[in-house]
Amino acid sequence: MVPGTGLCLNNFLYWADVNPASPNRVKPGEQLPMCMAPSISTVDGAPVLALGTPGSYGILQTQPQAMVQHVDFGLPLQQAIEAPRARLTDGRAVLLESRVEAQVHAELRQRGHDLTSGPDWTMKVGGMQGVAIDPETGVFTGGCDPRRDGYCVPA
Repeated sequence: MVPGTGLCLNNFLYWADVNPASPNRVKPGEQLPMCMAPSISTVDGAPVLALGTPGSYGILQTQPQAMVQHVDFGLPLQQAIEAPRARLTDGRAVLLESRVEAQVHAELRQRGHDLTSGPDWTMKVGGMQGVAIDPETGVFTGGCDPRRDGYCVPA
């Protein structure tokens, strides 16, 4: 936090390139290509879910994995955050937490992925934190990832 400003800084600028020949070159007046992607989901215009995670380019993988577990599979927020995850790291290289069924690991290898299995829990697949709001009752539920150092504190 920059004192007196209310601004939080991060170190994502290091992904930008100053080399004029680079496709990732930073140019004056243009958007910086970055993947920070906190999300707020709404129902009928009212917020029902807010998610966020650190993790560089893994952010764009962690966010949907937790959201799918919560929204599509109906897991409570904490369980959705704790569900096993994967991260595509480069090309065919995939990191998959070892809590995922062995059959999934075998299938990914059979499909040609360079798979790293485990450990059971790793912060390399993100550190999701979230808040869900029940649209009927207005009750807030927090979820924090044991892979990182987040906490839920009752208000």
